[in-house]
Amino acid sequence: MLDPLTDEPMTDAMLGQLDALRAKGVRFAIEPALYDRKVLAERLQPELFSRVDFMLLDFAAPSTRVLAPILDQLPQRYPNARWMARNIGTAEDLDVCLRAPGSHRFALFHGPFLTSVRTLEGGKADASQTRVLHIMRLLRANADPKDIEIQFKLDSVLLFKLMRFINAPINGLSRKVQTIEDTLLLLGRETLFKWLSMLLFTARKEDGKALSLLEKSLIRARFMEKLGNYRSNKVESEHLFLTGMFSLLDVLMGVPFPDVLDPLDLLKHRCVKR
Repeated sequence: MLDPLTDEPMTDAMLGQLDALRAKGVRFAIEPALYDRKVLAERLQPELFSRVDFMLLDFAAPSTRVLAPILDQLPQRYPNARWMARNIGTAEDLDVCLRAPGSHRFALFHGPFLTSVRTLEGGKADASQTRVLHIMRLLRANADPKDIEIQFKLDSVLLFKLMRFINAPINGLSRKVQTIEDTLLLLGRETLFKWLSMLLFTARKEDGKALSLLEKSLIRARFMEKLGNYRSNKVESEHLFLTGMFSLLDVLMGVPFPDVLDPLDLLKHRCVKR
């Protein structure tokens, strides 16, 4: 993050240093609102802004400095930069990011609004997420593999993601897996259930909010799993991992926490609200 120095304006020499670091693989971000003419000459603005990988929009700053002219001009002027929105506190703030010119370039989101439960528009969960939850219910109910395979085949994208995962080189399989039955034999129901819990965050149209929640949930899940490892109990560690993963499902789905977990029959997993 390049923070400007009020007593040391940006120079051509500094841009040269920036290029040298970029050549070594370092990526940079700036908050454009902080770069007024006192720290960045007008002729150097395009030189600096075209070199950064991320631009930051801080909603805690005064609205006039945040929204005008940053969102109206910069995304079009510097199409290679991705954007991060920080301190999103309201639905209006998030809406500004998702509907502004160049909104598809927003990649990272941060703020209390992202981890607050709110009702979904229309009161309905996303169809892809609903299907994932249904498959998870079938796994918990020890359903026949054919019944599980039918549900996957109703969503070609979901089936593609599963096949891509199971056949990834990291799994080290000697042959290509093409059926759900083979997947269950190789992964096991518990591992597939664990994988589906992560897929919930990307089942619907991928956006910054879902990916931010996935990252936070994975951090919680890994932390809980590590705590379980101290007891040398693999099963307990797996259950604690799921506890962390599920801790933000109510936020992701936009429904009360019990309504998300109750149908999954997770009593054995002892998942609790955060």
